[in-house]
Amino acid sequence: MQLIETKESQKYLDLAKSLAEEFAQTAVERDAKGGTPKHERDRLRQSNLLKLIVPKEYGGLGQSWITVLQISREFAKVDSSIAHVFSYHHLGVVIPHIFGSAEQKQRYYSETIHNNWFWCNALNPLDKRATLTPENDYFRLNGIKSFCSGSQDSDILPIIAIHQKTGELNILVIPTQQQLQTLVQQEIYRIKGFVAVPNKSMRLVMQGVGTRFDKFYDRPWKPE
Repeated sequence: MQLIETKESQKYLDLAKSLAEEFAQTAVERDAKGGTPKHERDRLRQSNLLKLIVPKEYGGLGQSWITVLQISREFAKVDSSIAHVFSYHHLGVVIPHIFGSAEQKQRYYSETIHNNWFWCNALNPLDKRATLTPENDYFRLNGIKSFCSGSQDSDILPIIAIHQKTGELNILVIPTQQQLQTLVQQEIYRIKGFVAVPNKSMRLVMQGVGTRFDKFYDRPWKPE
């Protein structure tokens, strides 16, 4: 993987800027409507940008995280949701490389390229409600995750679950396009706001995802 900007990486950045301009045309309307940006996700599939971080030896584009993050920023300028699922896709793609065996790394890189997979994310090791239980020659995955970012219209979902016998964290990679009746989607509400606290110079950020709620001070308050 190259770590400096090249003509090749600039080509992908220019492509991303072109896609961002396209996404911007419908971003406000889609945000108001909600749901999954199926058309935009398919445009990402067609662009080959989902192959950015996969090494060239497996058929990928062999780009660096610098390029991935630069492109994520371009998308975020016009559509934060697209940037969110795009960046999480690349996090998912490298999971077998970081945590798996050499065989798993080769298998999932190769199949990602061959099938043009769109990865999502349900890792979050702090949410320990998903469990893994041995049953004969198989494992039963059961429980809830507070978020599965980008799971709708995805192809592969990496998820962390707690092994019921050992108590260890286990990472699983499961297909999302098969008819898996045991996977049930639930709406998770997200809120985020900012508060000007009297006698405090910092801005208070308040955010919630599902039943989890956090608050913290992030930077000096700047009234509009």
